[in-house]
Amino acid sequence: MTKHTKGAMVELDRKGFVPIKHHGKKGLYYGANQQWYDRFTMRFGGCGPIAIANIFAYKAMTEDKYSALAPKKTGGAYELDVFKVYCARIYESVRPIELYPFNQWSDDADAPVCLPTLGVPSPRVLIRGALRHAAHCGVTLSPVAYSGELDKSRISAFIVTALNDNQPIALLNRLQAVDMQYKLKGGDIRCASFERHWVTITGHYTHPRTGEVTLLVSTWGTRAAVSLDALIAKRRLANIFLPPSLIYFD
Repeated sequence: MTKHTKGAMVELDRKGFVPIKHHGKKGLYYGANQQWYDRFTMRFGGCGPIAIANIFAYKAMTEDKYSALAPKKTGGAYELDVFKVYCARIYESVRPIELYPFNQWSDDADAPVCLPTLGVPSPRVLIRGALRHAAHCGVTLSPVAYSGELDKSRISAFIVTALNDNQPIALLNRLQAVDMQYKLKGGDIRCASFERHWVTITGHYTHPRTGEVTLLVSTWGTRAAVSLDALIAKRRLANIFLPPSLIYFD
């Protein structure tokens, strides 16, 4: 277990998280990507199912009692085609709220027509769908959700406790737009706005001089970094009514 100390990096045991390989291509994905879904509406609002697919695949890899949650790896990594089918199965259980007829119109146009989906808008919807998939697999899980104040030290402790127990954490940032840096498969670094999006936390780093906390997350099939300090800034009105949500499954 990794001790949480100032300036320390606390990560999951498997540094490559959920490795996914594309046959005939170099490199591995760091978890799944919602852009792999077939329909536009699924790609537009599929981050919640992807977070659960990542978490369940990781648990299946690391603990035998959870092996039924996800398909088997081949050669140390998941095959992309197999994982796409798995993500589609998860979508059927962790069902985003699609808005008819805009979802059909968006799928036909392969572009957003008004708002095709609300995604998975709350922890309750995510947990209900995740437990539904686990039950189908014959696996019993207990969700653990952060329910405390919007306090950096308490949130950090919740995250570090989960990571030290080798538990990836689903994180929903609703309306608090913050910068997120992520690395493309080729190595280039990009920056994007992180809001209304589920990601999977895989690491927690405390800067030794400033005390700022950076979260490492899986999103869009790669590893990204987001500041916890920016994410929970109390001065922003969005966090008063819709604070970030954190959930893992034990």
